[in-house]
Amino acid sequence: MPVKRLYPYKDVDMLTASHVISHNFMNKIHELSSLMTCWTEEMGHKLREKIDYGFQYYLGMNPQIPLRDASQEVKNIRMKAMKDLANLRNLITNRFNHQSDRLLNKLGYQKYFQYAREEDQEALIFLLTTFKEQVAGDIRKHLISQGVNPKLIERIISYRDPLYEANIRQESLKLSTPVRTGERIKYFNGIYSEVMGISKIAYRFYYHDPVTRELFSFSKTVRNLNASRGNKPKDKENEKD
Repeated sequence: MPVKRLYPYKDVDMLTASHVISHNFMNKIHELSSLMTCWTEEMGHKLREKIDYGFQYYLGMNPQIPLRDASQEVKNIRMKAMKDLANLRNLITNRFNHQSDRLLNKLGYQKYFQYAREEDQEALIFLLTTFKEQVAGDIRKHLISQGVNPKLIERIISYRDPLYEANIRQESLKLSTPVRTGERIKYFNGIYSEVMGISKIAYRFYYHDPVTRELFSFSKTVRNLNASRGNKPKDKENEKD
């Protein structure tokens, strides 16, 4: 029978959350070791090694890559780009009167802007690509002649390449090795069970210290990882009393 995951998360998210919590565990080992004699620095290092091995052997990743969060990089660029694109759209609509529709269509707004506003990354990349290609020459001069700040135009142009590269990095992190599926899931289930065992005990140990307690909430750690993607995974475990 196929091996089933014990966790409702993507493999890379589960491992990344485990990596974060194991780091928090090591930082608090001097306090948590009072609960379990087996909770030692050596045990913590072995857990980290298991997680790192999972990243490298089964997902083909450096464990530090997910922690840099390529998705957050995409989100940061997207937010800046959309703000500037919306501001320029407003300027064109209000200052160019009967020419506004033609300009917006030429610059890619009519075809891609609404989709980009709905967080369609591909649409935003197409919009920025079209803008970069069309704004050169007469259109740029025309916009500037009507008072549009050239720095605004240059900023919009500058977003395209970093967003395209960041998007590729983000998508590459979503890929997992298709071979040895059963073996991989069994290995990951072992890590998840061990980290969840630590999380549940530590969460209750720091019950009256909300800041530290949250460091051991597995579900919240995963939510924080997914926040930049707009995903809201369902919590499988109930960590609160």
